[in-house]
Amino acid sequence: MLGRGGGGSLQAGQSVFGQAGYGLNSAPQYLNPEAGLGFIQNQATNAANMYGAQVAADATRDAGFMSGLGSIAGGLGGGMIAKFCWVAREVYGANNPAWMAFRFWMLNESPSWFFKLYVKYGERFARFISDKPRLKARIRMWMDTKIRR
Repeated sequence: MLGRGGGGSLQAGQSVFGQAGYGLNSAPQYLNPEAGLGFIQNQATNAANMYGAQVAADATRDAGFMSGLGSIAGGLGGGMIAKFCWVAREVYGANNPAWMAFRFWMLNESPSWFFKLYVKYGERFARFISDKPRLKARIRMWMDTKIRR
């Protein structure tokens, strides 16, 4: 009207409105149900990573234990370590290191009465079960409870 351009004041008005709109849209995040999804996803990812790390640590521990048993067997030439392991070798097989883990349990953790029975009757019992796969499977299940931690 007075020869002045109205574009500047219109832009200033839009700028103020834009700032007001920002203020209206900037509500606290706890009211936004989507805000917690990232947190929940991060928690789930962290839990999965911890589980994976625990499984890897357990596998490394078990591998080290079996490797140590294998080293002992190799160092002793297999002669001394094979003593008193008739049933475990028959049940697991001579190439499966689980028989060495059972031997470790038997020598170090088993009750004395069990150790005495194993030493006295183990060789005969191993010959007896050699052609009985179903009986060996049941014995293996019991032995597994002694060597799995």
